[in-house]
Amino acid sequence: MAVPRFAADGKPSPPTQAQINAAENKVKQQQAALGAQQGQLSSADAELNSLQVQAEVLTQRYDQTLVDEQRAAAAYKVTEARLQYAQRAQDASQQQLARLAASEFESGGGFGPMTSMLGSAGGPQGYLNGVGLGQVLAQNGTDTVAQAQANNVVASAFRKQAHELLAAQQADLQAASHLKLAIEAAVSRQQEFVRASQAKRNSLASQLATAKAHANALQAARQAALAAAAAAAPAGSPSVCISRVNPVGAMPNGRAEGPPKTVVEVSTTDTSRRMDGWNSTSSKARRARLREISPSAAPSV
Repeated sequence: MAVPRFAADGKPSPPTQAQINAAENKVKQQQAALGAQQGQLSSADAELNSLQVQAEVLTQRYDQTLVDEQRAAAAYKVTEARLQYAQRAQDASQQQLARLAASEFESGGGFGPMTSMLGSAGGPQGYLNGVGLGQVLAQNGTDTVAQAQANNVVASAFRKQAHELLAAQQADLQAASHLKLAIEAAVSRQQEFVRASQAKRNSLASQLATAKAHANALQAARQAALAAAAAAAPAGSPSVCISRVNPVGAMPNGRAEGPPKTVVEVSTTDTSRRMDGWNSTSSKARRARLREISPSAAPSV
């Protein structure tokens, strides 16, 4: 005969229904914990997606701000170059005026206008031509200096505007950089939280599978124990529901073999009745049975 599983495992008795109920309750608890953790993981995933969208927007803003800052820096360099050119032009104009002044001083020789005119190698006409040329050069020099000064003023104004724009773009770039770093850190933290939630969800799923396997094993062990107990019962043993009853009908009297000692003619017309299903141990059955026996028949010896 096959040995039941619980007996083979050395257990004194098969799992009880209480143990099976406890295992099933454990499965329900694990299912509830897994469902709660799955909900938390879904919320964490949604939050991570939102942060990633924000990070993408802030990264694009940072990239655009970086481009604007680079353009502002390039414009500032252009204005710096323009200012330097204006300053060089102004310096050249001042040097030219200085040379004209020195030449005019040398040409005058320290004499009066009349002496210079009569003593000139070209005569009075040459003197007049020289004076006219000097006046023209002086006027041109004055115009050149004025133009250089105007260029210097304009270049200084552009330089100031470019510097202010560059400073503003650099401030925007710094702010965008800080936001970008902050959102990247938030995304990193949320990713770590999601990974931890996933690990906990997987652990709970494993615990649930173990609890289900344990509950199924207990149920199977109990079923196997009941089946083994039913198979171990003897096949021919009478059922406890069967009760013995006394025989029903006429009772024989006299010898078992040979002719009877006496023969008495009797009639059962008045007492005969159907006896199927009657229990001879009841009072009515006994009275009916006694009527089947003749009162005149003597017991045999």
